[in-house]
Amino acid sequence: MENIGKVMAAFLILAVSAGILSTAVSLPSGSRVSRPEGEPGLDAMKNQLVSRIDNSLEKLDKAEKVIENNPRLSQESKDVLLQSLQNVENGLESYKSETENAESVAEVVELNKEVVQYLVDNKDVIKNNVKNLVTVLGLEAVDQAEEYIQKAEQILKVLKVVCPSEADSIRQAEYQLDELEQELNSLEQAINSGQTLEIKKGIIEVGKTTKELTKSLQEIQENCLPTA
Repeated sequence: MENIGKVMAAFLILAVSAGILSTAVSLPSGSRVSRPEGEPGLDAMKNQLVSRIDNSLEKLDKAEKVIENNPRLSQESKDVLLQSLQNVENGLESYKSETENAESVAEVVELNKEVVQYLVDNKDVIKNNVKNLVTVLGLEAVDQAEEYIQKAEQILKVLKVVCPSEADSIRQAEYQLDELEQELNSLEQAINSGQTLEIKKGIIEVGKTTKELTKSLQEIQENCLPTA
């Protein structure tokens, strides 16, 4: 199912984004900012903080390109993730401007602390946005699976009548259909309880069983029904 690729892409983006922000959080505290020889202390601290902010902005830009170029994500899903990254970028741009205009060491030290906390806070923002995206993908998977189950039931009713010679294979397909319904129930429970990892697991399981059942139905029809 297409949603398997989407949810894997979402978790990949979460890992990329979290890595960007956790790396950026390694900004030094004001008391440990180094002072290169021959450069005024204030300028050195401003340059160092601006450089690290630029590094974070560059990595966020790369993450945005990963999202934009991912064919498995819908435009709606892309917009949700891109907006969360853009919000972080806007905040960093603001801190960069304040740093460049700072007039004292104490001001830069305070800005440094604020940037660190800002990045820590926004790790959770991105994480929550991805969590919400996975929930949406789970709901989409439920809708698709319910529609698929209805069609599979109709096909099996017809095959029972016109393909009695395939009784064993039909029973196997019915077993797969029962398994799919159980997995669908588990997925719905995971969505209702907000268990992101279980939603991810459920989407994958439902997709796998759907693929197996589709193959079984095709084989029954190929073995029983005449081809043109």
